[in-house]
Amino acid sequence: MSVDDRSIRPFGFDEVGSAVAGMSAHESDLRTIEITPRERDLLLEYGYPFSDEEQKLRGSRAVKGFHRVRIGAYWIELMVADLSRSMREIRNRALLEELDALCSALEFALSSGRQVRLR
Repeated sequence: MSVDDRSIRPFGFDEVGSAVAGMSAHESDLRTIEITPRERDLLLEYGYPFSDEEQKLRGSRAVKGFHRVRIGAYWIELMVADLSRSMREIRNRALLEELDALCSALEFALSSGRQVRLR
């Protein structure tokens, strides 16, 4: 394996994709999404989260105007896809811009990995 190959593997995984010792695959997959109360409501309405993720979102409380919720990358990717699908049917430009900003926040959480910490 070259150095370049090692640099692109997900955080918490070894060369063959196994979870690193002391960290389960589920734990290494978690990301922190940071969204406003309005974005949380939009995500619940248009992102169609599965029940466990929906409970996490509904159970979170805003601190200094933001909800910070730990969700697996897989589930975030599904919500981004569902938001994108929902956006195709929406004609309200303001709502489309809000949903686009929400997708950006979710994609940021995916790209930043586990670097955003809960406070």
